[in-house]
Amino acid sequence: MYSITVRATDFGLMPLSSTADIMVYITPTNTYPPVFTSPDNYTVYIQENILYSDTILSVTAVDLDEGILGQVEYLILTDYTFLHINTNNGSITLLSALDNELYRDGIIFQVQANDLAAAEYRKYSLANESLPRPKRIHLISIFNLRFVLLSILQNLPPPMPTDKTRLPHIINQSEPNYLVRDLNLTKDQSELLGSRLKGWNLLDEETKVSFFRTRQSDFSVHFEMQGSLCYCNNVDRVMELLGVQHEPSEWRLFIDSSKYRLKAVLLHKGNVLPSIPIGHSVHMKESHGNMDILLKLIKYNSYNWHICGDLKVIGLLLGMQYATRMHKILLLPL
Repeated sequence: MYSITVRATDFGLMPLSSTADIMVYITPTNTYPPVFTSPDNYTVYIQENILYSDTILSVTAVDLDEGILGQVEYLILTDYTFLHINTNNGSITLLSALDNELYRDGIIFQVQANDLAAAEYRKYSLANESLPRPKRIHLISIFNLRFVLLSILQNLPPPMPTDKTRLPHIINQSEPNYLVRDLNLTKDQSELLGSRLKGWNLLDEETKVSFFRTRQSDFSVHFEMQGSLCYCNNVDRVMELLGVQHEPSEWRLFIDSSKYRLKAVLLHKGNVLPSIPIGHSVHMKESHGNMDILLKLIKYNSYNWHICGDLKVIGLLLGMQYATRMHKILLLPL
Protein backbone atom coordinates (compact mmCIF):
# COMPACT_ATOMS: atom_id res chain seq x y z
CA MET A 1 0.00 0.00 0.00
CA TYR A 2 1.32 3.42 -1.00
CA SER A 3 0.20 7.00 -0.08
CA ILE A 4 0.52 9.60 -2.85
CA THR A 5 -0.09 13.35 -2.34
CA VAL A 6 -1.18 15.32 -5.41
CA ARG A 7 -1.06 19.17 -5.42
CA ALA A 8 -2.85 21.36 -7.99
CA THR A 9 -1.79 25.06 -8.44
CA ASP A 10 -3.29 27.69 -10.75
CA PHE A 11 -1.37 30.40 -12.68
CA GLY A 12 -3.05 33.52 -11.19
CA LEU A 13 -1.30 36.59 -9.77
CA MET A 14 -1.89 35.11 -6.41
CA PRO A 15 -1.63 31.35 -7.09
CA LEU A 16 -4.01 29.17 -5.24
CA SER A 17 -3.43 25.48 -4.66
CA SER A 18 -4.98 22.44 -3.05
CA THR A 19 -3.77 18.94 -2.24
CA ALA A 20 -5.31 15.49 -2.20
CA ASP A 21 -4.01 12.26 -0.67
CA ILE A 22 -4.43 9.13 -2.77
CA MET A 23 -4.03 5.61 -1.29
CA VAL A 24 -2.72 3.07 -3.80
CA TYR A 25 -3.30 -0.62 -3.12
CA ILE A 26 -1.25 -3.11 -5.22
CA THR A 27 -3.02 -6.43 -5.39
CA PRO A 28 -0.59 -9.33 -5.96
CA THR A 29 -1.17 -11.63 -8.91
CA ASN A 30 -1.66 -15.31 -8.20
CA THR A 31 0.03 -16.94 -11.19
CA TYR A 32 1.05 -20.51 -10.37
CA PRO A 33 -1.04 -23.33 -8.91
CA PRO A 34 0.48 -25.75 -6.37
CA VAL A 35 2.21 -28.77 -7.91
CA PHE A 36 2.54 -32.10 -6.06
CA THR A 37 6.14 -33.32 -5.91
CA SER A 38 5.63 -36.34 -3.65
CA PRO A 39 4.72 -39.12 -3.36
CA ASP A 40 5.86 -40.46 -6.73
CA ASN A 41 3.30 -43.28 -6.85
CA TYR A 42 -0.46 -43.40 -6.88
CA THR A 43 -0.58 -46.58 -4.76
CA VAL A 44 0.86 -46.78 -1.24
CA TYR A 45 1.12 -50.02 0.76
CA ILE A 46 0.47 -49.88 4.51
CA GLN A 47 0.23 -52.59 7.16
CA GLU A 48 -3.10 -53.52 8.65
CA ASN A 49 -1.97 -53.09 12.27
CA ILE A 50 -0.38 -49.65 11.91
CA LEU A 51 -0.59 -47.47 15.03
CA TYR A 52 -3.08 -44.62 15.08
CA SER A 53 -0.48 -41.96 15.81
CA ASP A 54 1.88 -43.12 13.07
CA THR A 55 2.27 -41.02 9.96
CA ILE A 56 1.24 -43.14 6.99
CA LEU A 57 2.40 -40.75 4.32
CA SER A 58 3.39 -37.14 3.77
CA VAL A 59 2.33 -35.33 0.62
CA THR A 60 4.20 -32.28 -0.63
CA ALA A 61 3.14 -29.58 -3.08
CA VAL A 62 5.18 -26.59 -4.25
CA ASP A 63 3.85 -23.18 -5.35
CA LEU A 64 6.22 -20.93 -7.31
CA ASP A 65 4.45 -17.70 -6.33
CA GLU A 66 6.17 -15.42 -3.83
CA GLY A 67 5.15 -14.59 -0.29
CA ILE A 68 1.89 -15.79 1.11
CA LEU A 69 0.71 -16.69 -2.38
CA GLY A 70 3.39 -19.38 -2.45
CA GLN A 71 2.32 -20.97 0.84
CA VAL A 72 0.29 -24.17 0.57
CA GLU A 73 -2.31 -25.79 2.79
CA TYR A 74 -3.72 -29.32 2.44
CA LEU A 75 -7.07 -30.99 2.94
CA ILE A 76 -8.56 -34.42 2.20
CA LEU A 77 -11.55 -34.71 -0.13
CA THR A 78 -13.20 -37.84 1.23
CA ASP A 79 -15.98 -39.16 3.42
CA TYR A 80 -13.54 -41.38 5.33
CA THR A 81 -13.59 -40.12 8.91
CA PHE A 82 -10.57 -42.19 9.94
CA LEU A 83 -8.13 -40.16 7.81
CA HIS A 84 -6.60 -36.90 9.01
CA ILE A 85 -4.17 -34.57 7.29
CA ASN A 86 -2.05 -31.82 8.78
CA THR A 87 -3.03 -28.73 6.82
CA ASN A 88 0.45 -27.23 7.16
CA ASN A 89 2.84 -30.08 6.32
CA GLY A 90 0.62 -32.65 4.54
CA SER A 91 1.19 -35.53 7.00
CA ILE A 92 -1.60 -38.13 6.84
CA THR A 93 -2.45 -40.13 9.97
CA LEU A 94 -5.13 -42.62 11.04
CA LEU A 95 -7.84 -41.86 13.58
CA SER A 96 -9.09 -45.44 13.91
CA ALA A 97 -8.05 -49.03 13.20
CA LEU A 98 -8.30 -50.43 9.68
CA ASP A 99 -9.45 -53.92 8.74
CA ASN A 100 -8.06 -55.54 5.60
CA GLU A 101 -11.28 -57.52 5.15
CA LEU A 102 -13.35 -54.32 4.84
CA TYR A 103 -11.07 -52.64 2.30
CA ARG A 104 -9.92 -55.41 0.00
CA ASP A 105 -9.84 -53.05 -3.00
CA GLY A 106 -7.94 -50.39 -1.09
CA ILE A 107 -8.88 -46.92 0.15
CA ILE A 108 -9.16 -44.39 -2.68
CA PHE A 109 -9.35 -40.67 -1.92
CA GLN A 110 -8.08 -37.26 -3.07
CA VAL A 111 -5.77 -34.73 -1.45
CA GLN A 112 -6.22 -31.07 -2.36
CA ALA A 113 -3.47 -28.47 -2.14
CA ASN A 114 -4.42 -24.81 -2.40
CA ASP A 115 -2.41 -21.63 -1.95
CA LEU A 116 -3.26 -18.88 0.55
CA ALA A 117 -4.30 -16.33 -2.05
CA ALA A 118 -7.78 -16.08 -0.54
CA ALA A 119 -6.36 -14.85 2.76
CA GLU A 120 -4.10 -12.37 0.98
CA TYR A 121 -6.93 -10.91 -1.07
CA ARG A 122 -9.15 -10.79 1.99
CA LYS A 123 -6.57 -8.66 3.80
CA TYR A 124 -6.60 -6.02 1.06
CA SER A 125 -10.38 -6.11 0.76
CA LEU A 126 -10.85 -5.43 4.47
CA ALA A 127 -8.49 -2.45 4.27
CA ASN A 128 -10.84 -0.73 1.87
CA GLU A 129 -14.29 -2.10 1.27
CA SER A 130 -14.51 -0.16 -1.97
CA LEU A 131 -11.85 -2.36 -3.58
CA PRO A 132 -13.29 -4.82 -6.09
CA ARG A 133 -13.07 -8.45 -5.08
CA PRO A 134 -10.84 -10.44 -7.48
CA LYS A 135 -12.48 -12.98 -9.72
CA ARG A 136 -9.88 -15.70 -9.08
CA ILE A 137 -9.41 -16.18 -5.34
CA HIS A 138 -6.95 -19.09 -5.15
CA LEU A 139 -5.51 -21.93 -7.22
CA ILE A 140 -5.72 -25.60 -6.29
CA SER A 141 -4.28 -28.97 -7.34
CA ILE A 142 -5.69 -32.42 -6.61
CA PHE A 143 -3.71 -35.65 -6.16
CA ASN A 144 -5.33 -39.11 -6.23
CA LEU A 145 -4.16 -41.64 -3.66
CA ARG A 146 -4.87 -45.32 -3.04
CA PHE A 147 -3.94 -47.05 0.19
CA VAL A 148 -3.62 -50.85 -0.04
CA LEU A 149 -3.82 -52.65 3.31
CA LEU A 150 -1.52 -55.60 3.84
CA SER A 151 -2.59 -58.33 6.21
CA ILE A 152 -0.17 -59.01 9.04
CA LEU A 153 0.29 -62.46 7.48
CA GLN A 154 1.35 -61.02 4.14
CA ASN A 155 4.84 -60.06 3.13
CA LEU A 156 5.62 -56.47 2.37
CA PRO A 157 5.91 -55.67 -1.35
CA PRO A 158 9.35 -55.10 -2.82
CA PRO A 159 10.66 -51.57 -2.39
CA MET A 160 9.51 -49.11 -4.99
CA PRO A 161 12.12 -48.40 -7.64
CA THR A 162 14.26 -45.31 -7.34
CA ASP A 163 14.39 -42.62 -10.00
CA LYS A 164 17.29 -44.42 -11.70
CA THR A 165 15.42 -47.74 -12.00
CA ARG A 166 11.89 -46.57 -12.75
CA LEU A 167 12.25 -47.21 -16.48
CA PRO A 168 11.05 -50.69 -17.56
CA HIS A 169 13.68 -53.28 -18.39
CA ILE A 170 13.74 -54.02 -22.13
CA ILE A 171 14.26 -57.74 -22.75
CA ASN A 172 16.74 -58.87 -25.38
CA GLN A 173 16.71 -62.12 -27.38
CA SER A 174 18.65 -64.26 -24.89
CA GLU A 175 16.80 -63.33 -21.70
CA PRO A 176 13.43 -65.00 -22.47
CA ASN A 177 15.23 -68.34 -22.75
CA TYR A 178 16.01 -68.33 -19.02
CA LEU A 179 12.44 -67.35 -18.19
CA VAL A 180 11.05 -70.12 -20.40
CA ARG A 181 13.39 -72.62 -18.77
CA ASP A 182 12.47 -71.56 -15.22
CA LEU A 183 8.74 -71.72 -15.99
CA ASN A 184 9.10 -74.99 -17.94
CA LEU A 185 7.04 -73.64 -20.85
CA THR A 186 6.22 -75.44 -24.09
CA LYS A 187 6.83 -73.87 -27.50
CA ASP A 188 3.27 -72.58 -27.74
CA GLN A 189 3.36 -71.20 -24.22
CA SER A 190 6.74 -69.59 -24.88
CA GLU A 191 5.45 -67.90 -28.02
CA LEU A 192 2.37 -66.66 -26.16
CA LEU A 193 4.59 -65.19 -23.44
CA GLY A 194 6.73 -63.45 -26.04
CA SER A 195 3.64 -62.07 -27.77
CA ARG A 196 2.34 -60.62 -24.50
CA LEU A 197 5.70 -59.02 -23.69
CA LYS A 198 5.88 -57.52 -27.17
CA GLY A 199 2.37 -56.12 -26.82
CA TRP A 200 3.45 -54.39 -23.61
CA ASN A 201 6.53 -52.89 -25.36
CA LEU A 202 8.90 -54.83 -23.08
CA LEU A 203 10.88 -56.53 -25.86
CA ASP A 204 13.84 -55.12 -27.71
CA GLU A 205 13.10 -54.17 -31.32
CA GLU A 206 15.29 -57.00 -32.63
CA THR A 207 13.83 -59.65 -30.31
CA LYS A 208 11.74 -62.10 -32.36
CA VAL A 209 8.70 -63.77 -30.86
CA SER A 210 8.84 -66.50 -33.52
CA PHE A 211 12.26 -67.53 -32.22
CA PHE A 212 10.63 -70.10 -29.94
CA ARG A 213 9.11 -71.96 -32.91
CA THR A 214 12.55 -73.08 -34.04
CA ARG A 215 14.49 -72.78 -30.81
CA GLN A 216 15.64 -76.39 -31.19
CA SER A 217 17.13 -75.84 -34.67
CA ASP A 218 20.61 -74.97 -33.36
CA PHE A 219 20.71 -78.27 -31.48
CA SER A 220 18.84 -80.61 -33.84
CA VAL A 221 21.59 -80.43 -36.49
CA HIS A 222 23.91 -82.16 -34.01
CA PHE A 223 21.58 -85.14 -33.49
CA GLU A 224 21.07 -88.00 -35.93
CA MET A 225 18.94 -91.11 -36.20
CA GLN A 226 20.29 -94.57 -36.85
CA GLY A 227 17.49 -97.06 -36.85
CA SER A 228 15.48 -96.31 -33.73
CA LEU A 229 18.40 -94.68 -31.91
CA CYS A 230 18.66 -90.88 -31.70
CA TYR A 231 22.18 -89.82 -30.72
CA CYS A 232 24.38 -86.73 -30.48
CA ASN A 233 27.12 -86.61 -33.12
CA ASN A 234 28.94 -83.55 -31.72
CA VAL A 235 28.93 -83.33 -27.93
CA ASP A 236 31.46 -80.49 -27.86
CA ARG A 237 29.29 -78.26 -30.05
CA VAL A 238 26.12 -78.98 -28.06
CA MET A 239 27.86 -78.00 -24.84
CA GLU A 240 29.20 -74.88 -26.50
CA LEU A 241 25.64 -73.89 -27.48
CA LEU A 242 24.59 -74.45 -23.87
CA GLY A 243 27.40 -72.20 -22.68
CA VAL A 244 29.25 -75.05 -20.98
CA GLN A 245 32.93 -75.86 -21.29
CA HIS A 246 33.32 -79.57 -21.97
CA GLU A 247 35.93 -81.15 -19.74
CA PRO A 248 35.39 -84.95 -20.03
CA SER A 249 36.91 -85.63 -16.60
CA GLU A 250 34.15 -83.51 -15.04
CA TRP A 251 31.32 -85.55 -16.59
CA ARG A 252 29.91 -89.04 -16.08
CA LEU A 253 28.13 -91.07 -18.75
CA PHE A 254 24.97 -92.49 -17.21
CA ILE A 255 23.41 -95.36 -19.18
CA ASP A 256 20.03 -96.81 -18.34
CA SER A 257 18.18 -99.56 -20.14
CA SER A 258 15.09 -101.69 -19.94
CA LYS A 259 13.54 -104.33 -22.14
CA TYR A 260 12.66 -101.89 -24.93
CA ARG A 261 14.37 -98.65 -23.98
CA LEU A 262 17.90 -97.32 -23.91
CA LYS A 263 19.14 -93.87 -22.93
CA ALA A 264 22.47 -92.16 -22.29
CA VAL A 265 22.86 -88.93 -20.33
CA LEU A 266 25.91 -86.90 -19.35
CA LEU A 267 25.84 -85.98 -15.66
CA HIS A 268 28.03 -83.27 -14.19
CA LYS A 269 30.37 -84.49 -11.49
CA GLY A 270 29.15 -82.04 -8.86
CA ASN A 271 25.60 -81.61 -10.18
CA VAL A 272 26.41 -77.94 -10.68
CA LEU A 273 25.55 -78.02 -14.39
CA PRO A 274 22.39 -79.49 -15.96
CA SER A 275 22.25 -83.01 -17.35
CA ILE A 276 22.69 -83.39 -21.12
CA PRO A 277 20.95 -86.29 -22.97
CA ILE A 278 23.07 -87.61 -25.83
CA GLY A 279 21.33 -90.89 -26.75
CA HIS A 280 17.82 -92.32 -26.61
CA SER A 281 15.80 -95.16 -28.11
CA VAL A 282 12.46 -96.72 -27.27
CA HIS A 283 12.82 -99.76 -29.53
CA MET A 284 16.30 -101.15 -28.73
CA LYS A 285 16.58 -104.23 -26.59
CA GLU A 286 19.11 -104.34 -23.80
CA SER A 287 22.09 -106.24 -25.15
CA HIS A 288 25.85 -105.98 -25.35
CA GLY A 289 25.62 -105.31 -29.10
CA ASN A 290 23.30 -102.35 -28.67
CA MET A 291 25.52 -100.97 -25.92
CA ASP A 292 28.49 -101.21 -28.28
CA ILE A 293 26.57 -99.40 -31.05
CA LEU A 294 25.62 -96.60 -28.66
CA LEU A 295 29.19 -96.06 -27.45
CA LYS A 296 30.54 -95.92 -31.00
CA LEU A 297 27.93 -93.45 -32.22
CA ILE A 298 28.49 -91.00 -29.36
CA LYS A 299 32.29 -91.36 -29.89
CA TYR A 300 32.95 -92.64 -26.41
CA ASN A 301 36.58 -93.50 -27.22
CA SER A 302 37.25 -89.81 -27.95
CA TYR A 303 36.12 -88.67 -24.51
CA ASN A 304 36.45 -91.69 -22.20
CA TRP A 305 33.89 -90.47 -19.70
CA HIS A 306 33.53 -92.51 -16.53
CA ILE A 307 30.45 -94.71 -16.92
CA CYS A 308 27.85 -95.11 -14.21
CA GLY A 309 24.78 -97.33 -14.19
CA ASP A 310 23.13 -100.23 -12.41
CA LEU A 311 24.66 -103.71 -12.23
CA LYS A 312 22.67 -104.88 -15.23
CA VAL A 313 24.14 -102.15 -17.45
CA ILE A 314 27.66 -102.77 -16.15
CA GLY A 315 27.24 -106.45 -16.87
CA LEU A 316 26.09 -105.79 -20.44
CA LEU A 317 29.02 -103.47 -21.04
CA LEU A 318 31.38 -106.20 -19.87
CA GLY A 319 29.85 -108.62 -22.37
CA MET A 320 27.83 -110.65 -19.90
CA GLN A 321 24.48 -111.14 -21.60
CA TYR A 322 21.68 -109.98 -19.24
CA ALA A 323 24.24 -109.88 -16.42
CA THR A 324 23.07 -113.06 -14.75
CA ARG A 325 24.36 -114.15 -11.37
CA MET A 326 26.52 -116.75 -13.08
CA HIS A 327 29.04 -114.02 -13.92
CA LYS A 328 31.23 -112.38 -11.34
CA ILE A 329 31.50 -108.57 -11.31
CA LEU A 330 34.42 -106.86 -9.63
CA LEU A 331 33.35 -103.58 -7.98
CA LEU A 332 36.03 -100.90 -7.74
CA PRO A 333 35.80 -97.60 -5.85
CA LEU A 334 35.34 -94.43 -7.96
